[in-house]
Amino acid sequence: LKYFPRYSQSACLLECLTDLVIGRCDCVVEYIVYNTSQYKFCSVYQREYCANPLAIKFYQNAQNFSDNCNCPLTCNEDVFERQLSSEFFPSESFVDILIRVNFTTGLQHARSNLMRVDISYNNLKLEQIIHQPKLYLSDVVSVLGGYMGFFLGASIFTLMELTDLIIRSI
Repeated sequence: LKYFPRYSQSACLLECLTDLVIGRCDCVVEYIVYNTSQYKFCSVYQREYCANPLAIKFYQNAQNFSDNCNCPLTCNEDVFERQLSSEFFPSESFVDILIRVNFTTGLQHARSNLMRVDISYNNLKLEQIIHQPKLYLSDVVSVLGGYMGFFLGASIFTLMELTDLIIRSI
């Protein structure tokens, strides 16, 4: 990829759209690509009448465009879903312990100056998606060989029947 440091299918499609906009509009839209030092940004006119309609058309016909872009699925992709939960820290019972060890002066002081952060995984599941061809080359050759054998056998059988018919009619 030219504009993104790490491959993903969406980054590849975005790069393809960027190249399309550069090729047809001779400019880049600032929200499409980040490394634009060698290209000029689209003017309001170029954006309104060239880049935006092209982007809309690109996403409406994403399948047709993605075939031309050659953007296969990502081989490895790490997805971390973020989830935020919060609660008051420390609890009233824990503040009593903190006061006893002279760590804080009271509940309000503790809640204003202390924080606890827990980072954990929501699940430890690994999902593996394997793409396999419907037919391997050996399967195709085998099927073709079977058909050729069938038609060759049928042809020989037909020739023998014709020969037999000609001999009987003589």
